[in-house]
Amino acid sequence: MGYDSNNHLSTGINTKEVKEFLIILGYKQISGNIYYFFKDDNYKYLNGVRAEIIEKEDGRLIVWTRTNIWCTKHDLDFQNFTIKQIRKRFGGNFATDNGTNRYFVPDQPNRVNAEAGCYLAHERLDNDFVTARLYLEMVKQSEDRFKSIPVEYLRKEHPLVVATNMLLPFLVSIIEDYFRNTYVALLKYSERKSNIFKNFRPHPDDLLKVSSSEISIEEAVARTMSFQNINKICSYFKELDPRLDISGTLRKPYRRRKESLFQTLDRILEHRHGIIHWREMIVSYDLKSAYKDIDSIRVALDQVYEYLVNTYEWN
Repeated sequence: MGYDSNNHLSTGINTKEVKEFLIILGYKQISGNIYYFFKDDNYKYLNGVRAEIIEKEDGRLIVWTRTNIWCTKHDLDFQNFTIKQIRKRFGGNFATDNGTNRYFVPDQPNRVNAEAGCYLAHERLDNDFVTARLYLEMVKQSEDRFKSIPVEYLRKEHPLVVATNMLLPFLVSIIEDYFRNTYVALLKYSERKSNIFKNFRPHPDDLLKVSSSEISIEEAVARTMSFQNINKICSYFKELDPRLDISGTLRKPYRRRKESLFQTLDRILEHRHGIIHWREMIVSYDLKSAYKDIDSIRVALDQVYEYLVNTYEWN
């Protein structure tokens, strides 16, 4: 699913010319006739634009472009820009999902700055949770092979116990990545930025990356912080904006849960530390527990994002 367009170029145009023009527009060659545009520009773009040069049997060329269904307004605007510039340079006509010679009409909210950054941090969670679930499906498919071995016999060394426990470091990376990316987005546009920079003690390697524009100064700041402790995470946001009470949001009762979302995240983070530092496998952590934790993390991070949207009155 997505937004597709085809530019049918005038006769006599060669592939080399089109390739050079796509480079001028800002695209990068992926392979052969396939190109991709993405720019890290104040969180404007989510997935960018894909382009492919198609060579027909009669010698004429088609330039196919596509953005996916979750694209931002800026992704779709750039696809329109590409279609327009290709037609202007090479002639011919074009067709989109809206019809012949009709551009796309973006209806996505025009998110910018911190709002756009926090939105992208949240949107990118989808792929992470799909990966986690696919992993568990693979474990589930292997379950029958090990059912004949009682868990009580091998305990922490049982293949299913190891497999389900090994999901925890990945789940923690999802939590860590979401909070760090959200923090960076807010820090970039925060009025309290100078106060936070005063206590900044960067790693030399990160300073080199800032100098070469590989990362932003805000990302370098965030790299000096631990996002593997829920209490610290909440304090970082509180320091950034006294209005932000992430802890309070996560501690609120949610659908009669015995364990609050705050307690869930804290438990998962601690569970990961036990695995990494002391190889502590929890024998009772089975597939059902793992699936439940995936759902709980998703709910917790959704609640945090919704809280930010409401606090700042975003779209």
